[in-house]
Amino acid sequence: MVAVVIPSDIVARKFVNSGALNVLERQTRVVFLASRDVTVALPGESVVVDLKFMESAFARRLDLLFWYHSFYVYLKRNGLEYRNTIKALSMKLMVRRLHEVLSMPILSLVVDKLDEWYFAQDENARAALATIKPDLLVTAGSALDSYSHIVLKTASKLKIPTLMVISHWDYFSKKGLLRFKPDKVYVWGDDMKNSAIKFNEVSEADVMVVGAPQFQKYLAGMPEKNAAKDELGLDAEKNWLLFPGSGIPYDELSVLKRLSELLVRSNRSDIGIIYRPHPRAWARKTKEKINLEDLKNVVIDKPQQGEGQSEAHYQKLISASEGIVSPYSTMILEGALCGLPALCVCFSDNLNIWDFAQAEAQEHIWPLLERDWVFSCSRSEDLEVVFLKFLEKIFDPQFRVAVRGQVRSTVYFDENTFAERLYEHIERDFL
Repeated sequence: MVAVVIPSDIVARKFVNSGALNVLERQTRVVFLASRDVTVALPGESVVVDLKFMESAFARRLDLLFWYHSFYVYLKRNGLEYRNTIKALSMKLMVRRLHEVLSMPILSLVVDKLDEWYFAQDENARAALATIKPDLLVTAGSALDSYSHIVLKTASKLKIPTLMVISHWDYFSKKGLLRFKPDKVYVWGDDMKNSAIKFNEVSEADVMVVGAPQFQKYLAGMPEKNAAKDELGLDAEKNWLLFPGSGIPYDELSVLKRLSELLVRSNRSDIGIIYRPHPRAWARKTKEKINLEDLKNVVIDKPQQGEGQSEAHYQKLISASEGIVSPYSTMILEGALCGLPALCVCFSDNLNIWDFAQAEAQEHIWPLLERDWVFSCSRSEDLEVVFLKFLEKIFDPQFRVAVRGQVRSTVYFDENTFAERLYEHIERDFL
């Protein structure tokens, strides 16, 4: 029997709604250990477990302190810059100074021991696991997931084998196995496997490439292009580029305006841009007030309306498009799985809290800089030139085939589904 930890609706959608567990559920008994925060309906057996430590405000604050401390130590150990991360920039100066002091070698060992002792296990999780007696505990690898982390540690104390299936592209460059290493880690592709081994000291024998469950929908059949354009209300005669906005503050509207103006100057009325603001975008600063309705060759996708955040809507957006323009959004991978190249904007806007000029310095981005399908623009003055080079390649059918071949190192896929690969690996490694 396999227990699967569901700490949030986001994980529920990736693990359950995506069909990632379909084969596993057919082949063996699956019981979900769910947080009370989960509202998504879970199939089959489920047990709501309220962790004891979460009842204490002090314990929750201490837990967050340990996460940030571990993150700081992780970056420092690997020679990576901490002060310019979003987390550090969001902290008060005194808190940042505290983490710098606590990361000193001797103090860091003391803090790690305190973490190991204080959050060794949770009595409610222990009781639930002792009752259901799973042969394996599975969790998703997601950022600052205290719920899954505590259940993992408790399972380990009970000698229950543990597996983490990574859910974030940047997990090993920004989050990582900071406070606990499970018995096995299943990752998206060879890029992520290399990062896990190099930066997180995971044994090569303990990390397996299986792909990413949330992307299976782009491999299982997509809407026909003109049908997608029609349903989205797009001009069928135009070739469309998808511009998904960033969640992190960035003056992307200035970039959008420059691209719109270049299309006008170049008489490229055959090209249009679908701008999709991030549905959970942080507040941000912009150089000028831009009325999106005034931009030529630009249509606005409104994620808060109708089915705007449904999987079917995302599939239509990708199907209707010939390429992706983005400040390194995960949607460049979704597009690449469908053969779409990407123009990745990564120059500073000199306005907002995080400097996008640092994007190319992120470890999960490094491999993409060598890939033909990624047109990375790291200098503002080069935007128009790189955009025109990008346009030269988007209609090349052979290039589109090469895009799918190259993205496999980042997001693995084959003739089997993710659910089939997941069960195959679990059966071999644990059952």
